[in-house]
Amino acid sequence: MDEKEFNQLVSNRRWKNRRRMAWLCLCAIFVVMAIALFKLPNDRLEVMKDLIGWFFTVMAGIIGTYVGFSTLDDIKKPPTALGQDIEEN
Repeated sequence: MDEKEFNQLVSNRRWKNRRRMAWLCLCAIFVVMAIALFKLPNDRLEVMKDLIGWFFTVMAGIIGTYVGFSTLDDIKKPPTALGQDIEEN
């Protein structure tokens, strides 16, 4: 395995883990939303509203960062062979 293949493998694993983190954050948002809507009484929800708001903000920030940086990475990459074929035709 040469250096280029190794760097590609490491890059693929990094993006795979980042994608997992973003999906996990999205699932966590849905779980917390369901618990807040269906399980917590209104008085407890009133006490926890700031904490839940911060939780949603942080999770959405992680998801937005993943989307932004993955788009930036796609823009910076040279076109693939398939992409070059499409552009030529």
